[in-house]
Amino acid sequence: MRGRFNLGTLSGICALNEYYFSCLLQDIANAWKGLELSEKSFEEWLLSEMMRLERLEHLAQKFKHKADIHEDWTRGKEEMLQSQDFRQCKLNELKALKKKHEAFESDLAAHQDRVEQIAAIAQELK
Repeated sequence: MRGRFNLGTLSGICALNEYYFSCLLQDIANAWKGLELSEKSFEEWLLSEMMRLERLEHLAQKFKHKADIHEDWTRGKEEMLQSQDFRQCKLNELKALKKKHEAFESDLAAHQDRVEQIAAIAQELK
């Protein structure tokens, strides 16, 4: 009886093979669809990360530029404020130093907004 097939057995085997083949194709199609969805999600995440990093790069450049400007402005100011020149001044020289100091205070108040902008950018970069 070995090796003998009849037509009924052969058609049953073919039907069974077709069933498994169709299940296999369906599994492959489902897996492919899942892969495409995963790829799309990854691409969206990657694009959003690239945009976030570009924004951070821009903020870092902006921070450096503003900080450099502020450092240039502050250069020499500490020495000027710690100066003891007023001790040997005459009255008219003292009045001139007072006006110079008042101008500095006014300039410092104007720069306070810039310092706050620099601090805000630094906070965003954190």
